[in-house]
Amino acid sequence: MKIASISFTDDAETAYLYVYNDKAFEEEILRIMVFNRDYMAYSEMTSEKIPPRGFTVIKIKSKDMSSFIGHFTSFRVEGDREVDEVGLRIFPTYFPIGSYGGAEILSDKHNTMEALELGFDTVVAPVKDVEEAKKHGLRVIAYTPYEENRLDVDLFEKYVEDKGVLAWYIIDEPDIWVERGKVSEQWVIRQIREVYRRDKLHPAYIVLCRPFIFEKYARYPDVLAVDPYPVCVLPLTHVSFMVDRAIETAIPKPIWLIPQAFRHGMPKPNGSWGWKRFPRPDEERLMVYMGISHGAKGVIYFTYGSHMFNANDPVEGLVSRHPDAVQLKRSIARLSGELHTLGELLRYGYRVTGPCLRHSYSSNGAVEINEIFVRDDTLIVLLVNHDYVSTVDGFSINEKNDVDVSIVVPEWFSFEDSFIVDYDGLSDIKVVGEGNRVSFKVDSIREAKAIVLTGDGKLFRKMNDKYKVWRRI
Repeated sequence: MKIASISFTDDAETAYLYVYNDKAFEEEILRIMVFNRDYMAYSEMTSEKIPPRGFTVIKIKSKDMSSFIGHFTSFRVEGDREVDEVGLRIFPTYFPIGSYGGAEILSDKHNTMEALELGFDTVVAPVKDVEEAKKHGLRVIAYTPYEENRLDVDLFEKYVEDKGVLAWYIIDEPDIWVERGKVSEQWVIRQIREVYRRDKLHPAYIVLCRPFIFEKYARYPDVLAVDPYPVCVLPLTHVSFMVDRAIETAIPKPIWLIPQAFRHGMPKPNGSWGWKRFPRPDEERLMVYMGISHGAKGVIYFTYGSHMFNANDPVEGLVSRHPDAVQLKRSIARLSGELHTLGELLRYGYRVTGPCLRHSYSSNGAVEINEIFVRDDTLIVLLVNHDYVSTVDGFSINEKNDVDVSIVVPEWFSFEDSFIVDYDGLSDIKVVGEGNRVSFKVDSIREAKAIVLTGDGKLFRKMNDKYKVWRRI
């Protein structure tokens, strides 16, 4: 038995624990402990008994929880055979949608307006740009300020209560820089501890890129991000692989995805030119869905800015006037509506594993099915089309039509409404249930599609209202 995921509401007064039974015997939950106190009286469970390879959702609701914000807290679930305990700092769970290159976005009015038109609500930027970002309703993943390789305490403490800061960016890719000896692992640990000690409102954030050594660093931050950049150099499925590894090693903390939204604008001095082209619009959407369908809870594109004068890393970002960059921006903008709409649910999500997922199938073998449970009343079925070709020269994908899908849901799950969410908005879909098997037909799947099954009769209206605000053309 393991606590596979934990998420919190905006006020942190409610926590959702997704507990997976990884054994071959049934497990009955007997006690729930938070911060070494018994919280059974404050807990509701979808099922007290978890079947083999099944899961349950525990909803803990108590005003006391909000007093733990920013503090390291233990969650312990005791069963009749197994016990699992995890620790993390409590923060409200967000689903940010934004971009690197915040300094370039905020330094130019036209760039700022374009970022808003692209549907961004978050930028990665120096802490000095927080005030400018707030003027436009943007939150900042702020680079932690250092002076002489130590935390700049005076500057840092000016922002520890600032709502414009979303998270503190401790270090980028320590799995590269520590391994190369540029900084020490102890230095990383000291900076994170210093941030933990001085700021109880904002999570610590790091990015990793070497999946086979994630274990060394994934336990340090409150939020872990991964930056798979596969276009031209790796299979696109590297995206879902990286997300899977991040979830596995950082469990139960949230994982954010950094999709590739750049190219190298010219060869390196040695003549190599790996990231030769921008992702194509449908390729970008496919990569994003590969990430969120495997459990990513945020999307921060890399990158808006360009750094062509860096000979060894001549990044050309979304700000470029290259025709492919213009097309890519349009696809990112068009993704805005569905990402913001789904993000309201995905931030609470848990990607289903085990028999429920393995017993699901589609009539077309190219369509991957993933199931994300949200709280205790909603299921998102994410369908990803893998009938594509991605090469150095370009990208093509074959749309799938009239796809029959059949999935298995837990016996405790029921729903009263079902609908599709994609770039065209929300639309109804007919779903048939028999026992714990649910079936439906999807008219077409180009890159990906999301189907929502929910017991919340008001959810369609809430999500449709969200879509209307964030939709772009």
